[in-house]
Amino acid sequence: MHDQMTLVIESSVEASHVSLAGCLMAVSWLGLCLLVC
Repeated sequence: MHDQMTLVIESSVEASHVSLAGCLMAVSWLGLCLLVC
C-alpha cells in the first residue's frame, strides 16, 4: 500500500518535472471537484 502510494507520488513528480501539464491537470481536477461539490 505504502509502496504503491510512493510509486504514484514519484510518477507525479516525474511528470511535473517533464512539464507543467501535470500541475495544470491537478489544478483543473481540483477546480472541477470544487465546482461539483
